[in-house]
Amino acid sequence: MGIVKTIRGNNYNIHSQKEWFKIYNKNFSINTKNIVNLGKENSEFQFEIREQVRYRLFNEKHLFPLGHGPNDFVLFPLLNEGYKEFANSCKDHLLSIIDKWDFLHLYYVPESSSGWFEFKSSMEEAGFQVSIRRHRHFYFVDTTADWDSYYNDFLHKSLRDVRGRFNRLKKANLSYKVVEQHENIKDHLEKLLTIYDQRRQSTGQQNAFSRNAHRKMLEEVVEVYEKKGWIQLSYLLGSDDKIWAYQLDFLKDGIQYHYTPAFDENYKFYSPSKILLFETLKSAFHNPKIIQFNFMRGESPYKTQYAREKEDYIFMDIENRNSKNLKRIKKFKKVVDLKNKLLSRHN
Repeated sequence: MGIVKTIRGNNYNIHSQKEWFKIYNKNFSINTKNIVNLGKENSEFQFEIREQVRYRLFNEKHLFPLGHGPNDFVLFPLLNEGYKEFANSCKDHLLSIIDKWDFLHLYYVPESSSGWFEFKSSMEEAGFQVSIRRHRHFYFVDTTADWDSYYNDFLHKSLRDVRGRFNRLKKANLSYKVVEQHENIKDHLEKLLTIYDQRRQSTGQQNAFSRNAHRKMLEEVVEVYEKKGWIQLSYLLGSDDKIWAYQLDFLKDGIQYHYTPAFDENYKFYSPSKILLFETLKSAFHNPKIIQFNFMRGESPYKTQYAREKEDYIFMDIENRNSKNLKRIKKFKKVVDLKNKLLSRHN
């Protein structure tokens, strides 16, 4: 299978790209006045200010990494000075704008990535209150292993329902072929998003792409990433000449990211998206350029059928206890709490 490469969180940089941020800013209409650049000059570690109303009188200012929402991974940029020095420069910057922010949030940081611990330490040294959570994770598969061993030792047992779908296809005298496409992906995108939305509606699930900004962003990302060779569209073409399922994946630095699956509900009896996932995972094992199949954010049960490895995300919340605005909100909260307590006693 070629050279085995150690994957660390730093490799999950599919979203930490200037093209991605540019498209995000455009489609979500991010005001440049609301962007905070941390670190030294030309740092790509950017945050956007999001305000939250408190008690109808105050606006809390929260800093989120640029692209929060669409991004599945948040990484710390490594400049020449190293992670500790970079973290200290971020600390100095945050101290210099002490009254312009109340909270800073770092979500979806892979635990194995470098930089987050140094960042945490620097924030604590500055007197900021830091809390860490590890309540979310992502699944992945090391595709440098042997496919037959992986299938026999794990998949064969975990995919009993999928094997049943293969039998259903056989009884119905149906067959399929898998097509992997790296060009002209946009031609299939509208159909993929249409059946994706239909499935979401039938199951009562939210659909991020129903928001025009998110949909337009994906369309532009597909066009840009296709030119860079960072995207792949796979589809299951049935023997009836109909496309049963689609799968849109990112590809970068040997990692295949499972991004958006969709299937035609007319064929749900055969679970075509699970069959397509099985075939694309198998293909990744046999492709020496792919060293990991990554399921990205989300803990959907189907992912545990295909992957037995997972990694925690780091969720970091930083409170700026020196913010004058936050101090006013806390004082007001005490008054409100006291008033409510007195009223409850009176009643």
